[in-house]
Amino acid sequence: MRSWALDPRTRHALLAVGLAVGAVAQLGVDGDVGAPLLGWVLLTTLPLALRDRAPVTAGLVVQVVFLVGTPWALQVELLAQGVAVFLVATYVAALGPGSWRGSVLAGLASLALLGTQGAIDPRFDATGAVVANCVYVAMSWGVAAAVRVHAESARRSRRLAEHATRTSRQQARLAVEEERSRLARELHDVLGHSISVMVMRARGGIHDHATDPAVGLEALRDVEAVGARALADVRVLLQLDHGTPAADDPGPDREEGGAEHRPAPGIDDLAELAAQTTRAGLTVELSERGDRRPVSGGLALTAYRVVQESLTNVMRHSHAPSARVVLVWGEQDLRVDVTDAGPSLLGPPGGRGLLGMTDRVRLLGGELSWGEVEGGGFGVRACLPVTSP
Repeated sequence: MRSWALDPRTRHALLAVGLAVGAVAQLGVDGDVGAPLLGWVLLTTLPLALRDRAPVTAGLVVQVVFLVGTPWALQVELLAQGVAVFLVATYVAALGPGSWRGSVLAGLASLALLGTQGAIDPRFDATGAVVANCVYVAMSWGVAAAVRVHAESARRSRRLAEHATRTSRQQARLAVEEERSRLARELHDVLGHSISVMVMRARGGIHDHATDPAVGLEALRDVEAVGARALADVRVLLQLDHGTPAADDPGPDREEGGAEHRPAPGIDDLAELAAQTTRAGLTVELSERGDRRPVSGGLALTAYRVVQESLTNVMRHSHAPSARVVLVWGEQDLRVDVTDAGPSLLGPPGGRGLLGMTDRVRLLGGELSWGEVEGGGFGVRACLPVTSP
């Protein structure tokens, strides 16, 4: 918090009052204080308090009043005080915006007043006064100009520093929001599919347990396996969120702290995903066209998540008994098609799953589309540009 003594308005007010008090005190020592002389003293000092609001105007007023009242100042030897006030006024005027215009105007006014005074009073050395005042103005204006340049440079540096700080904070907030969005998207995909499979498999197991306990036991084992995989995936996501290797790095399995870290799923895991979903009650047909080639971990993970989320939507929002997953390898892209043949119960597009898939695909420069397909049913298509891993 700034001290009141450092406030610019306070400093300028104190300067004006100090000059006025000094001049009035000298008047009391050197002679009687008459109204014209007292007014001259006050008009050459107090306007300096307006330096912040009207610096040029304040400076001009003081300079003009000083020049007009110089004969009175000479009567009581206030010239030294007056010169100091004159220099301060010039300095104040030069600090203000458009200072060169104010200085030129002050100079012209000084020349006119001094010339007039020299013509009226032959004893007054107008030439010497003009030269002296020009020197005073030049010196004062030069100091003020240097101070102004330094102040403007300091203000510019502060603005740049404040802008850099705001930009850095904004980037940090955006990074946090992006990371939260990524983590939420991953958790949605992992837990959404796993829970859907577990619920459907548990329902089937309950139904079959009465007639065939072995089938019911197999369903429970599937539920356990799906839950364990989901728990492992969530654990990996949370660890990745604290700075361990990125989720799109499908590196080898590794041990850390006694817990196995499974690599991020990819295209090679689609067969297991299809089998898992089939056991849950939705028959999935998986096929590929074209020549498969190595792709980046991010693309492989995105393709897997698109298929996973699409199958989850079929289980949740469709009465279709089966779904088809087709990977089409092109020269420059990988197309992922997931379709079902049942009546769609999906509402208007915009659910979190579809939006999450769209974000994933766009991050890789791809496109995602969805809608009804010919012959009935619903389809999702992702076109992903293939880049070298």
